[in-house]
Amino acid sequence: MQNNNIVNEEYNEITFSSIGRFLKKSFPIALIVVVCCCLLFSIVFGSMVLFGKVENQYISMQISYTHAGIESGKDPTGETLNVNEIKSLNTVNNIIDKMSVENDAQNIMSNIFITPVIPANVINQVKDISKVTVNTNSVILDDGTTYYASKYQIVFNYTKLAEPLSEKNAIIFINSLIEEYKNNFLEKYSVAIEFSKTFFTDDFQRLDYVNYYSYANDQIKKLDSFLQKQNITFRSPSLAKTFTDVQESLLMQKTLLNSFSTFVIVNSLTKDVDSVIGELQQSITNYEMAIKAQETVYIAGLKEQLENYKKADSTVGADGNIIVNEQDKTYQQLQLKLEAAYKELSDLNFELEKTKDTLSKYQMGDGSKNTAENRAKADSMINIINNNMVLMINDINAMNAEFALSSLNSNSVKITIPATSMTDKPSTTRIILMYAIVIIISYVLGLLVYQCVKISKKNKLVRAESLNTSETSESKAEDNKQE
Repeated sequence: MQNNNIVNEEYNEITFSSIGRFLKKSFPIALIVVVCCCLLFSIVFGSMVLFGKVENQYISMQISYTHAGIESGKDPTGETLNVNEIKSLNTVNNIIDKMSVENDAQNIMSNIFITPVIPANVINQVKDISKVTVNTNSVILDDGTTYYASKYQIVFNYTKLAEPLSEKNAIIFINSLIEEYKNNFLEKYSVAIEFSKTFFTDDFQRLDYVNYYSYANDQIKKLDSFLQKQNITFRSPSLAKTFTDVQESLLMQKTLLNSFSTFVIVNSLTKDVDSVIGELQQSITNYEMAIKAQETVYIAGLKEQLENYKKADSTVGADGNIIVNEQDKTYQQLQLKLEAAYKELSDLNFELEKTKDTLSKYQMGDGSKNTAENRAKADSMINIINNNMVLMINDINAMNAEFALSSLNSNSVKITIPATSMTDKPSTTRIILMYAIVIIISYVLGLLVYQCVKISKKNKLVRAESLNTSETSESKAEDNKQE
């Protein structure tokens, strides 16, 4: 009878209550299996993490720059800072030689990564992280603004080298690399740029008057471009001048040079009229080529970029017209570039017309004003400009040297976080997920174990019942025989 009950139970209809009873009965065994599996997983996984076999090992450190101009991504000379010089070929080779490392420079350089460190307050302003662009020394935020970093993280994947270094040697290597770079940086930038005075002392003597203006004007433009990049707050201790003061004096020399040019052209002054006419004709050809390139290549390219950006980032209004967000930073930058390109085009056209006018005056002039007296006056004006420019270049060179000494020191490049061995271990979320998977799988395994145990018990019970039944039958048979 008991056997029938067991068999009938196997074919009972499955209900939520029966499932609940099954889970309740199987819970103790399933719990034991879960605990055992979790302990086993913890031992294996913990050992892998402890011995660094889970993920990549690397050396991480952080450096910072403190010189003036770094807030705009500039080096001490006003040019764009190139942080990849940290792992330049020469620098890496020097450390390889010093440490007798068995890896080639290219292999090491490809496993050193330099990334800008962006403060939390800047990151918190980002609304759409997908629009953020990380460059070598800056980050373009989602609104188009650019943040220039002063701190950089350096990562050295020493375990991925062709001949992996030990952790100790990897730390020594990266520290030596930064020290070498720091020394090179100070040596390179503590020597100030020095402008030559040669042109204003002797080169002008071999030039005609028109050519003197062109060359002197180019020199003044170079000086002005340099001064515009300098720190406007720096005041020379010895001269009591700022770079802005010098720039104002340079503007006065520019005015004097323009007066000289007007005097020369009005009087058609020259040392060799045929040579001047030929050079002016060549200048006209050069200006025309430059104007064509500016219009058909550079400006046309900017216009195309602007139109493509309008199509990509604009919206269509209810009336079907395209609406462009003119406050967008990228749009504004393209607009400014286009405006600057048109300004340059305007300047080229101005110089072209001026050169044509000058050529016309020399071609139509009879030479009556090209007198010794006027040429002597022109020579006198050249001497005044030259003397002023020599004094000004002396001041610029002296101020530049003082500024270089004041802006650079031993902490211009400094380590803010020392080299430390790191391991890319799984995140907390990943670990929780892994344990959740282990628990689910082990719980299912526990249910199977319980079911196997249950079936085994039933089979034993069935065999026992069968044995009892057989014994009972045999006993009845014996009784019948005796009767």
